[in-house]
Amino acid sequence: MHELTGLGAAELARRIRTGDASPLEVVDAHLKWIAEVEPRINALVTAAFYVARRMARRQTDTGVPPDSAAASRCPGHGQRRDRRSGAAVHRGLAFSV
Repeated sequence: MHELTGLGAAELARRIRTGDASPLEVVDAHLKWIAEVEPRINALVTAAFYVARRMARRQTDTGVPPDSAAASRCPGHGQRRDRRSGAAVHRGLAFSV
């Protein structure tokens, strides 16, 4: 496992703010980890990795911090909720909130 994938959100945000890691490095580390474990757990139905990389690249290149406007550019982001669980649904994937 890559060092970045074992860190919590607050520590990742701190490292991005201080320049110890770029958004693209964080996304790429997590995508690599997903590629390693996904065949064993078979949890992803649809993967929109290109969207995550595009958003991370934009932030890395511009230095603009993530915000709700950036998240809203991601197709399907938070647009609906599962009727039974109330979980946010993203491109057919349900996430607990």
